[in-house]
Amino acid sequence: MAKIEEVDKAKITTLVEDYAGYESSFWAQHGVSFLIEVVSRSISQNILFDTSQSSVPTLHNMKILGIKPKTIDLIFLSHCHYDHTGGLVGMLKEIKKKNVPIVAHPKLFRPCFALKPHYRDVGMIGENTEENIKKNGGRLNLVGEPFELTLGVLSTGEVKRVTDFEKKVTVSSYTIEEGKTVKDQMTDDMSLAINVKNKGLFIISGCSHAGIVNIVKQSVAISRTKNVKAVIGGLHLIDASADRIRKTVRGLRELGVEKIYAGHCTGFNGEIALHNEFKNDFEKLQCGKVINTSRL
Repeated sequence: MAKIEEVDKAKITTLVEDYAGYESSFWAQHGVSFLIEVVSRSISQNILFDTSQSSVPTLHNMKILGIKPKTIDLIFLSHCHYDHTGGLVGMLKEIKKKNVPIVAHPKLFRPCFALKPHYRDVGMIGENTEENIKKNGGRLNLVGEPFELTLGVLSTGEVKRVTDFEKKVTVSSYTIEEGKTVKDQMTDDMSLAINVKNKGLFIISGCSHAGIVNIVKQSVAISRTKNVKAVIGGLHLIDASADRIRKTVRGLRELGVEKIYAGHCTGFNGEIALHNEFKNDFEKLQCGKVINTSRL
């Protein structure tokens, strides 16, 4: 595909994350939700990246931040897991618009469940059915290929698993294929790459089930932009081996990533390793954290 366009500036606000911060009025929740505001050529777009597992803390934190739900133009879902999609219909009810584009992978609604410590559904659960999504104003755009969903903002699409140590999925969830229970390879895991003028790529991931090194490699390849200014999101190193964590940190450094903003499923050991390598260019995510590209 052609080289990605540029945006003039972007602002990424952490609406919900696992950590609220010290003496904070924000509400934390296991999950992720970001608001991405991009401006280019006098065109402004507000993208809701994931919806955490409930709209309640998201809306509470948005109120503190002075963000109105009706300003959301588009929703991007990184993958099916409930801690990234559970608040979808609740948010649509507050956005109160017709035909809100919702970009996700074609396998979004597949069966997805955990078996330990007991069976439980971990995918699109509760009220988040296709019927309810449409009833409440959502318009599903299920696309597994990379595409520029708005000027300068690129969906990675389904990520190629090309890095040896990232070929094994670290999360233990399952799905049904041909009537059999099989390990879910999380092929629906997608991220966003934003190309900011004079800065480079800002890559935003929900959980990085495809492997964050794979995600960065794919973002660079499909955007045809080598400079990676920042990686933002959950890196799912929480149950990774020490060897995988070490290789991940080294891989990000070798790819020229300048800054890391990580939280959610990254895990304590992963965050420590990233901090030790990136020093002041590593920051832990927390609810309410704002990353303004104009200040970097």
